[in-house]
Amino acid sequence: APGQPLLELAPELVGREAELIDLAAGRLDRLEIPMFSRVGAAGQPRYCRMLLKPRAGGAGIFLFIEDITAIGEIQQRLMQSRNELRLLADALDRKNRDLVAANLELRKLADVRTTFVSMAAHELRTPLAVMRGYADMLLDETLGDLNSAQRESLLTLRRGSDRLLEVVNNLLDLTRLEAGRMELVMQPQDMGALVRAAAREFRPLFETACQRFQVAVAPDLPAVLADETRVFQILSNLLSNASKYTPAGGLIVLRAGPAPSPAELLVSVRDTGVGIPADELDRLGSLFFRARTANQVDARGVGLGLYITNSLVQLHGGRLWFESHEGLGSTFYVTFLLADAP
Repeated sequence: APGQPLLELAPELVGREAELIDLAAGRLDRLEIPMFSRVGAAGQPRYCRMLLKPRAGGAGIFLFIEDITAIGEIQQRLMQSRNELRLLADALDRKNRDLVAANLELRKLADVRTTFVSMAAHELRTPLAVMRGYADMLLDETLGDLNSAQRESLLTLRRGSDRLLEVVNNLLDLTRLEAGRMELVMQPQDMGALVRAAAREFRPLFETACQRFQVAVAPDLPAVLADETRVFQILSNLLSNASKYTPAGGLIVLRAGPAPSPAELLVSVRDTGVGIPADELDRLGSLFFRARTANQVDARGVGLGLYITNSLVQLHGGRLWFESHEGLGSTFYVTFLLADAP
């Protein structure tokens, strides 16, 4: 309004009186306030920009006020978004620090568990081996003749110690795998010979269980690059599982031959056992998992064998997969890399 004092017209200039004097005297060519807010007629905030320039000849000051509410609202939203992002970044940083601390604690607990399991397994393996040795000695009648009841009791003792020893050995392998201490001696191996050796060892088991057993090894198989002991363990685990889950009269087939990939060799174990329920297929091979169909054939175990088998196959650079249908049986496939891959 005409005659209204400048500081009343533009209270945003309070505190900048020295600059206004310089501006009026021509010592300053402009004074700008890029953004300030005022309350509009409807009570809503309005954002403005102020520019002051001296009049020619020092006769006063020009005051320009421009409404930049649209720009101001955008800048306010941007500022609010930046503040929210900063708060989120701070929260994420705290979460990350908490997660790192939790991971360290979990790693310590895992190390303690691994150490405990390893020590317990080592402590159990020696007395179990002694028990089995004495049972064998008694069964050989080295210390005297046995009657039928005594022999049956000793056979039960030996079977129980064998199962416990298998669990203990699996626990030791598990701790080595989890700790990354499983060492393989990789050399060219005759897979056909290894498959036939595993078949010879397991054939009496299948005969005792009244299971039919077939072996098919393709001729002139190329050598694979593998650890002989661990390959035999892989084959043993697959054959043992096939026997456990196949009732009397069932069929187990062990095959070795070319794989779809020219750089691999394929081994498979098929059975006509109880199979795996469809809703449990995705859990097969996970740690300590046993399918509910195991109860149909009284299959004993703790759910370590297939997990360890898959880990050993991966250490060899191979793959393990399976097909299974409840009531129809299962087929497990394993590949090994050729020693002279094309």
